[in-house]
Amino acid sequence: MDPITAIGLIAAVLAILTFFGFPTLSALWKRLRPALSSATGGVLVVDPFVEALPAYLAWLEPMKTLPINAIVDSGGGAKVLLTEVYTPQHIAVLPDLSARAAALTAKEARETEAKAAGGSIQEAQDDEAQEATDAARGDPAETERNPAEPGLHGRGEVSTRAPPTLASDDFLDRQRQAIILGDPGMGKSTLAAHRLVEALAILDDDPDAPFPIVIDIKQYVFHCGDVTVDWLDFPEYVARRGATAGWRVATAKLEERLAQKPSLVIFDGLDEAIDLVKRREMVDRIIGFAKTHERAKILLTSRIAGFHENSEDPLRAAGFLVGQLRPLSRDGVKSLASRVAEHLPSLSTPASEARAIERVMASYDQVESVRDLCGNPLLLTMMTPFAASETLPESRAKLYDKALDKLV
Repeated sequence: MDPITAIGLIAAVLAILTFFGFPTLSALWKRLRPALSSATGGVLVVDPFVEALPAYLAWLEPMKTLPINAIVDSGGGAKVLLTEVYTPQHIAVLPDLSARAAALTAKEARETEAKAAGGSIQEAQDDEAQEATDAARGDPAETERNPAEPGLHGRGEVSTRAPPTLASDDFLDRQRQAIILGDPGMGKSTLAAHRLVEALAILDDDPDAPFPIVIDIKQYVFHCGDVTVDWLDFPEYVARRGATAGWRVATAKLEERLAQKPSLVIFDGLDEAIDLVKRREMVDRIIGFAKTHERAKILLTSRIAGFHENSEDPLRAAGFLVGQLRPLSRDGVKSLASRVAEHLPSLSTPASEARAIERVMASYDQVESVRDLCGNPLLLTMMTPFAASETLPESRAKLYDKALDKLV
């Protein structure tokens, strides 16, 4: 029997078995189908990238869990699935502050020129308004495409509108290249990990789905060393790291996959490149990667501190959308506290869980300082175990003291 006929028979048998209720065989067929992609001269040609996918999924398996009890509870130290506690947040689309500053400078310059020429500030503002109108007529879609961009509006005034706030999924789907900013504990890495886990689940079912990659910038900089000119290209770095974990795919094969099919590439923790020279090198490399890998969807995370001064301008110029995680809403606080409480050994009964959640929400509603703490997902996770039997701490310092006492 020739190979093509054999493949056809296997497909028919699996289709019949699936129809009569054998989902495991169906999943097996989904995995085998891409690998059995062609037959030449009686020899099956197996795609090595697809063949290595199980090892890749096993390598990233730890990304699917969170060590909640290691953070907040002395009992057990077990990990829980990220999907069981993940609580969606909102992201504010940040305006380009450099563009706002330029607009203000231009406005001031026009007013100075008007005074020097014997005109009035009102005339300068009228000229600005007319230019803004002309520009809008030349590109009527500009305002719609950039609703968060500052600029001159009406009678020469700089826009002071609050930036639009989007659900995290809407923000990430809005543009191919995105940056998520946030203070420590706000959930930047957790959001990135959740996106990765979603992509891995799809990839497990469909080997042709977008291929997810995560690069921890702190690890990358440490691995590559101090001489930035010797730093590895990102695909080579991923291939080398994967090889140490049992995922052995040649760099050229990974590059081929990234060039031919969609991917999700996450760069986590730009602020972890503490040295400013290395951070700028990292920014340049990310921008270069984005330019040469047009099928890649890119997500970069960073703390707020230092970003606007050192990294924002080149990334915006390269087309990155910048957003900042917003504090959890009241519903978000209740949802996350409830999910965390379910996995804490110290809250071992439904009554203790309910009491903890009730106390969290009461403090949230009544104490402003607690409300501020609860808006931070990490701090809320740390606070929840105390809620069943203690007054919630009203400052970070008191929360950290309580957490240390519990863990030590």
